[in-house]
Amino acid sequence: MVDTAGQPKSVARLLSAGGPPALAETLKLSAPRVAADLRPIVVMGGAGGAAPGL
Repeated sequence: MVDTAGQPKSVARLLSAGGPPALAETLKLSAPRVAADLRPIVVMGGAGGAAPGL
């Protein structure tokens, strides 16, 4: 698997460098993660009041 310039594509590089385990590990990075213990936060303030005198 190469691009139009003849360079190996990322999947080919991963497979040649580490085989299927390296590809599987990299694909895990794009998987969504759902955290169960998250709570909403409140952000107070906004633009305009952070630097008086500017």
